[in-house]
Amino acid sequence: MKKIAAGILSLMMLLLVACSNGTEDTATTPTPDPANNLPEREEGSNIITGYKKGDVSLPIYIGVKYYQRSTEVTDEEIQDRLDDFASIYKKKVEVTDRDTVQAGDVVDIDYEGLKDGAAFDKGSGSATDLVIGSGQYLKEFEDGIVGQKKGSFSINVTFPEDHKNKDLAGATVVFNITLKGIYYYDIPEFTDEFISERSSGKYKNVDEYKDYIRNLITKEKEESAQLSKEEEIAHTLVDTAVYNKDLTSEIDYMVTSLKNNYNNLGIEKYGVDGAGYLYYEINLSSSSYEQYVRDEAEYSVKFSYVMSAIADDQNFQATEAEIEELTSNIMTKYHYGSKDVLYNEIKKNFGIEGAEYMKEQVRLNKASELVLNSAIPVKAEDDAETGSGSGAETK
Repeated sequence: MKKIAAGILSLMMLLLVACSNGTEDTATTPTPDPANNLPEREEGSNIITGYKKGDVSLPIYIGVKYYQRSTEVTDEEIQDRLDDFASIYKKKVEVTDRDTVQAGDVVDIDYEGLKDGAAFDKGSGSATDLVIGSGQYLKEFEDGIVGQKKGSFSINVTFPEDHKNKDLAGATVVFNITLKGIYYYDIPEFTDEFISERSSGKYKNVDEYKDYIRNLITKEKEESAQLSKEEEIAHTLVDTAVYNKDLTSEIDYMVTSLKNNYNNLGIEKYGVDGAGYLYYEINLSSSSYEQYVRDEAEYSVKFSYVMSAIADDQNFQATEAEIEELTSNIMTKYHYGSKDVLYNEIKKNFGIEGAEYMKEQVRLNKASELVLNSAIPVKAEDDAETGSGSGAETK
């Protein structure tokens, strides 16, 4: 299952980005309640995370092992990208040697879904091109078109129990379908002439374009490997640290914040609630929503406590120059017009002076950078030989 996840450095911005008015994707960022609804902070605790000395017994956090992901690009991966590019210029050609639908065909259909005789929301469509077997629609719907001829017919379709639309979950409906045509896609051959023409001469031949694709995939894999490294190290530290404080109130607050954020994103992007948003984004079933959010909240809270403990253990400090640099970077990334606007948002949402917030954020970033820069990569074959894996020992 795809996760909405963030690495160490981005997680350190967890609370701050929540109050952003910018356009950055904040899928992992909680929307804060007003400052007076934040969990109560003990005297002497971290102003951002709530951590207080002694709350966490740290594992050994320098030299944490992690699996090194391969960034090698295969010929097959390059060919897949070439095929995807060529398919952009595909042409729809009518099937003339038979009159019934087969798997892989492209069908032009109008359809109307009826539940108990009445049309339901988003259950109808017209002039729809559907590749049979693509999974674009429910399998039972696509399978019901196989073997059909041009004309009108009806099929029964049962929606899955965990369907995002609760009114349709588990329901059997009737689809009235008009099949207007049976086609296939004619995809052009990927030649030197084709790529030169389609790139307006930027790439003179296929080999030049392949080099571009190889570099592109390499960059994507390097970014993915870095994110995997950060996530793995963070989870290792969270799982091996010992928490000497009851974190229930912080986790409950984070659950509420994450739900608020997912609901806002769902309404804005799809017109659905938080559970529906995660279904669309990561194919998370509605029955798994509550546990998913609580797991994310627990991880986020514990991670912030671990980073705070490391910052204290290393006695990290923040200079004025570092505070100004971080403030400037956040203003640019999240589109704040001025430092005053940013600091006012922090004050309004968290009851913390902006400069003090940034000072603490610098310390937390230093902690995460120390952990990342000291981590030790382990290849899968090395791990099998030594019998050791990624992880941290108790300090």
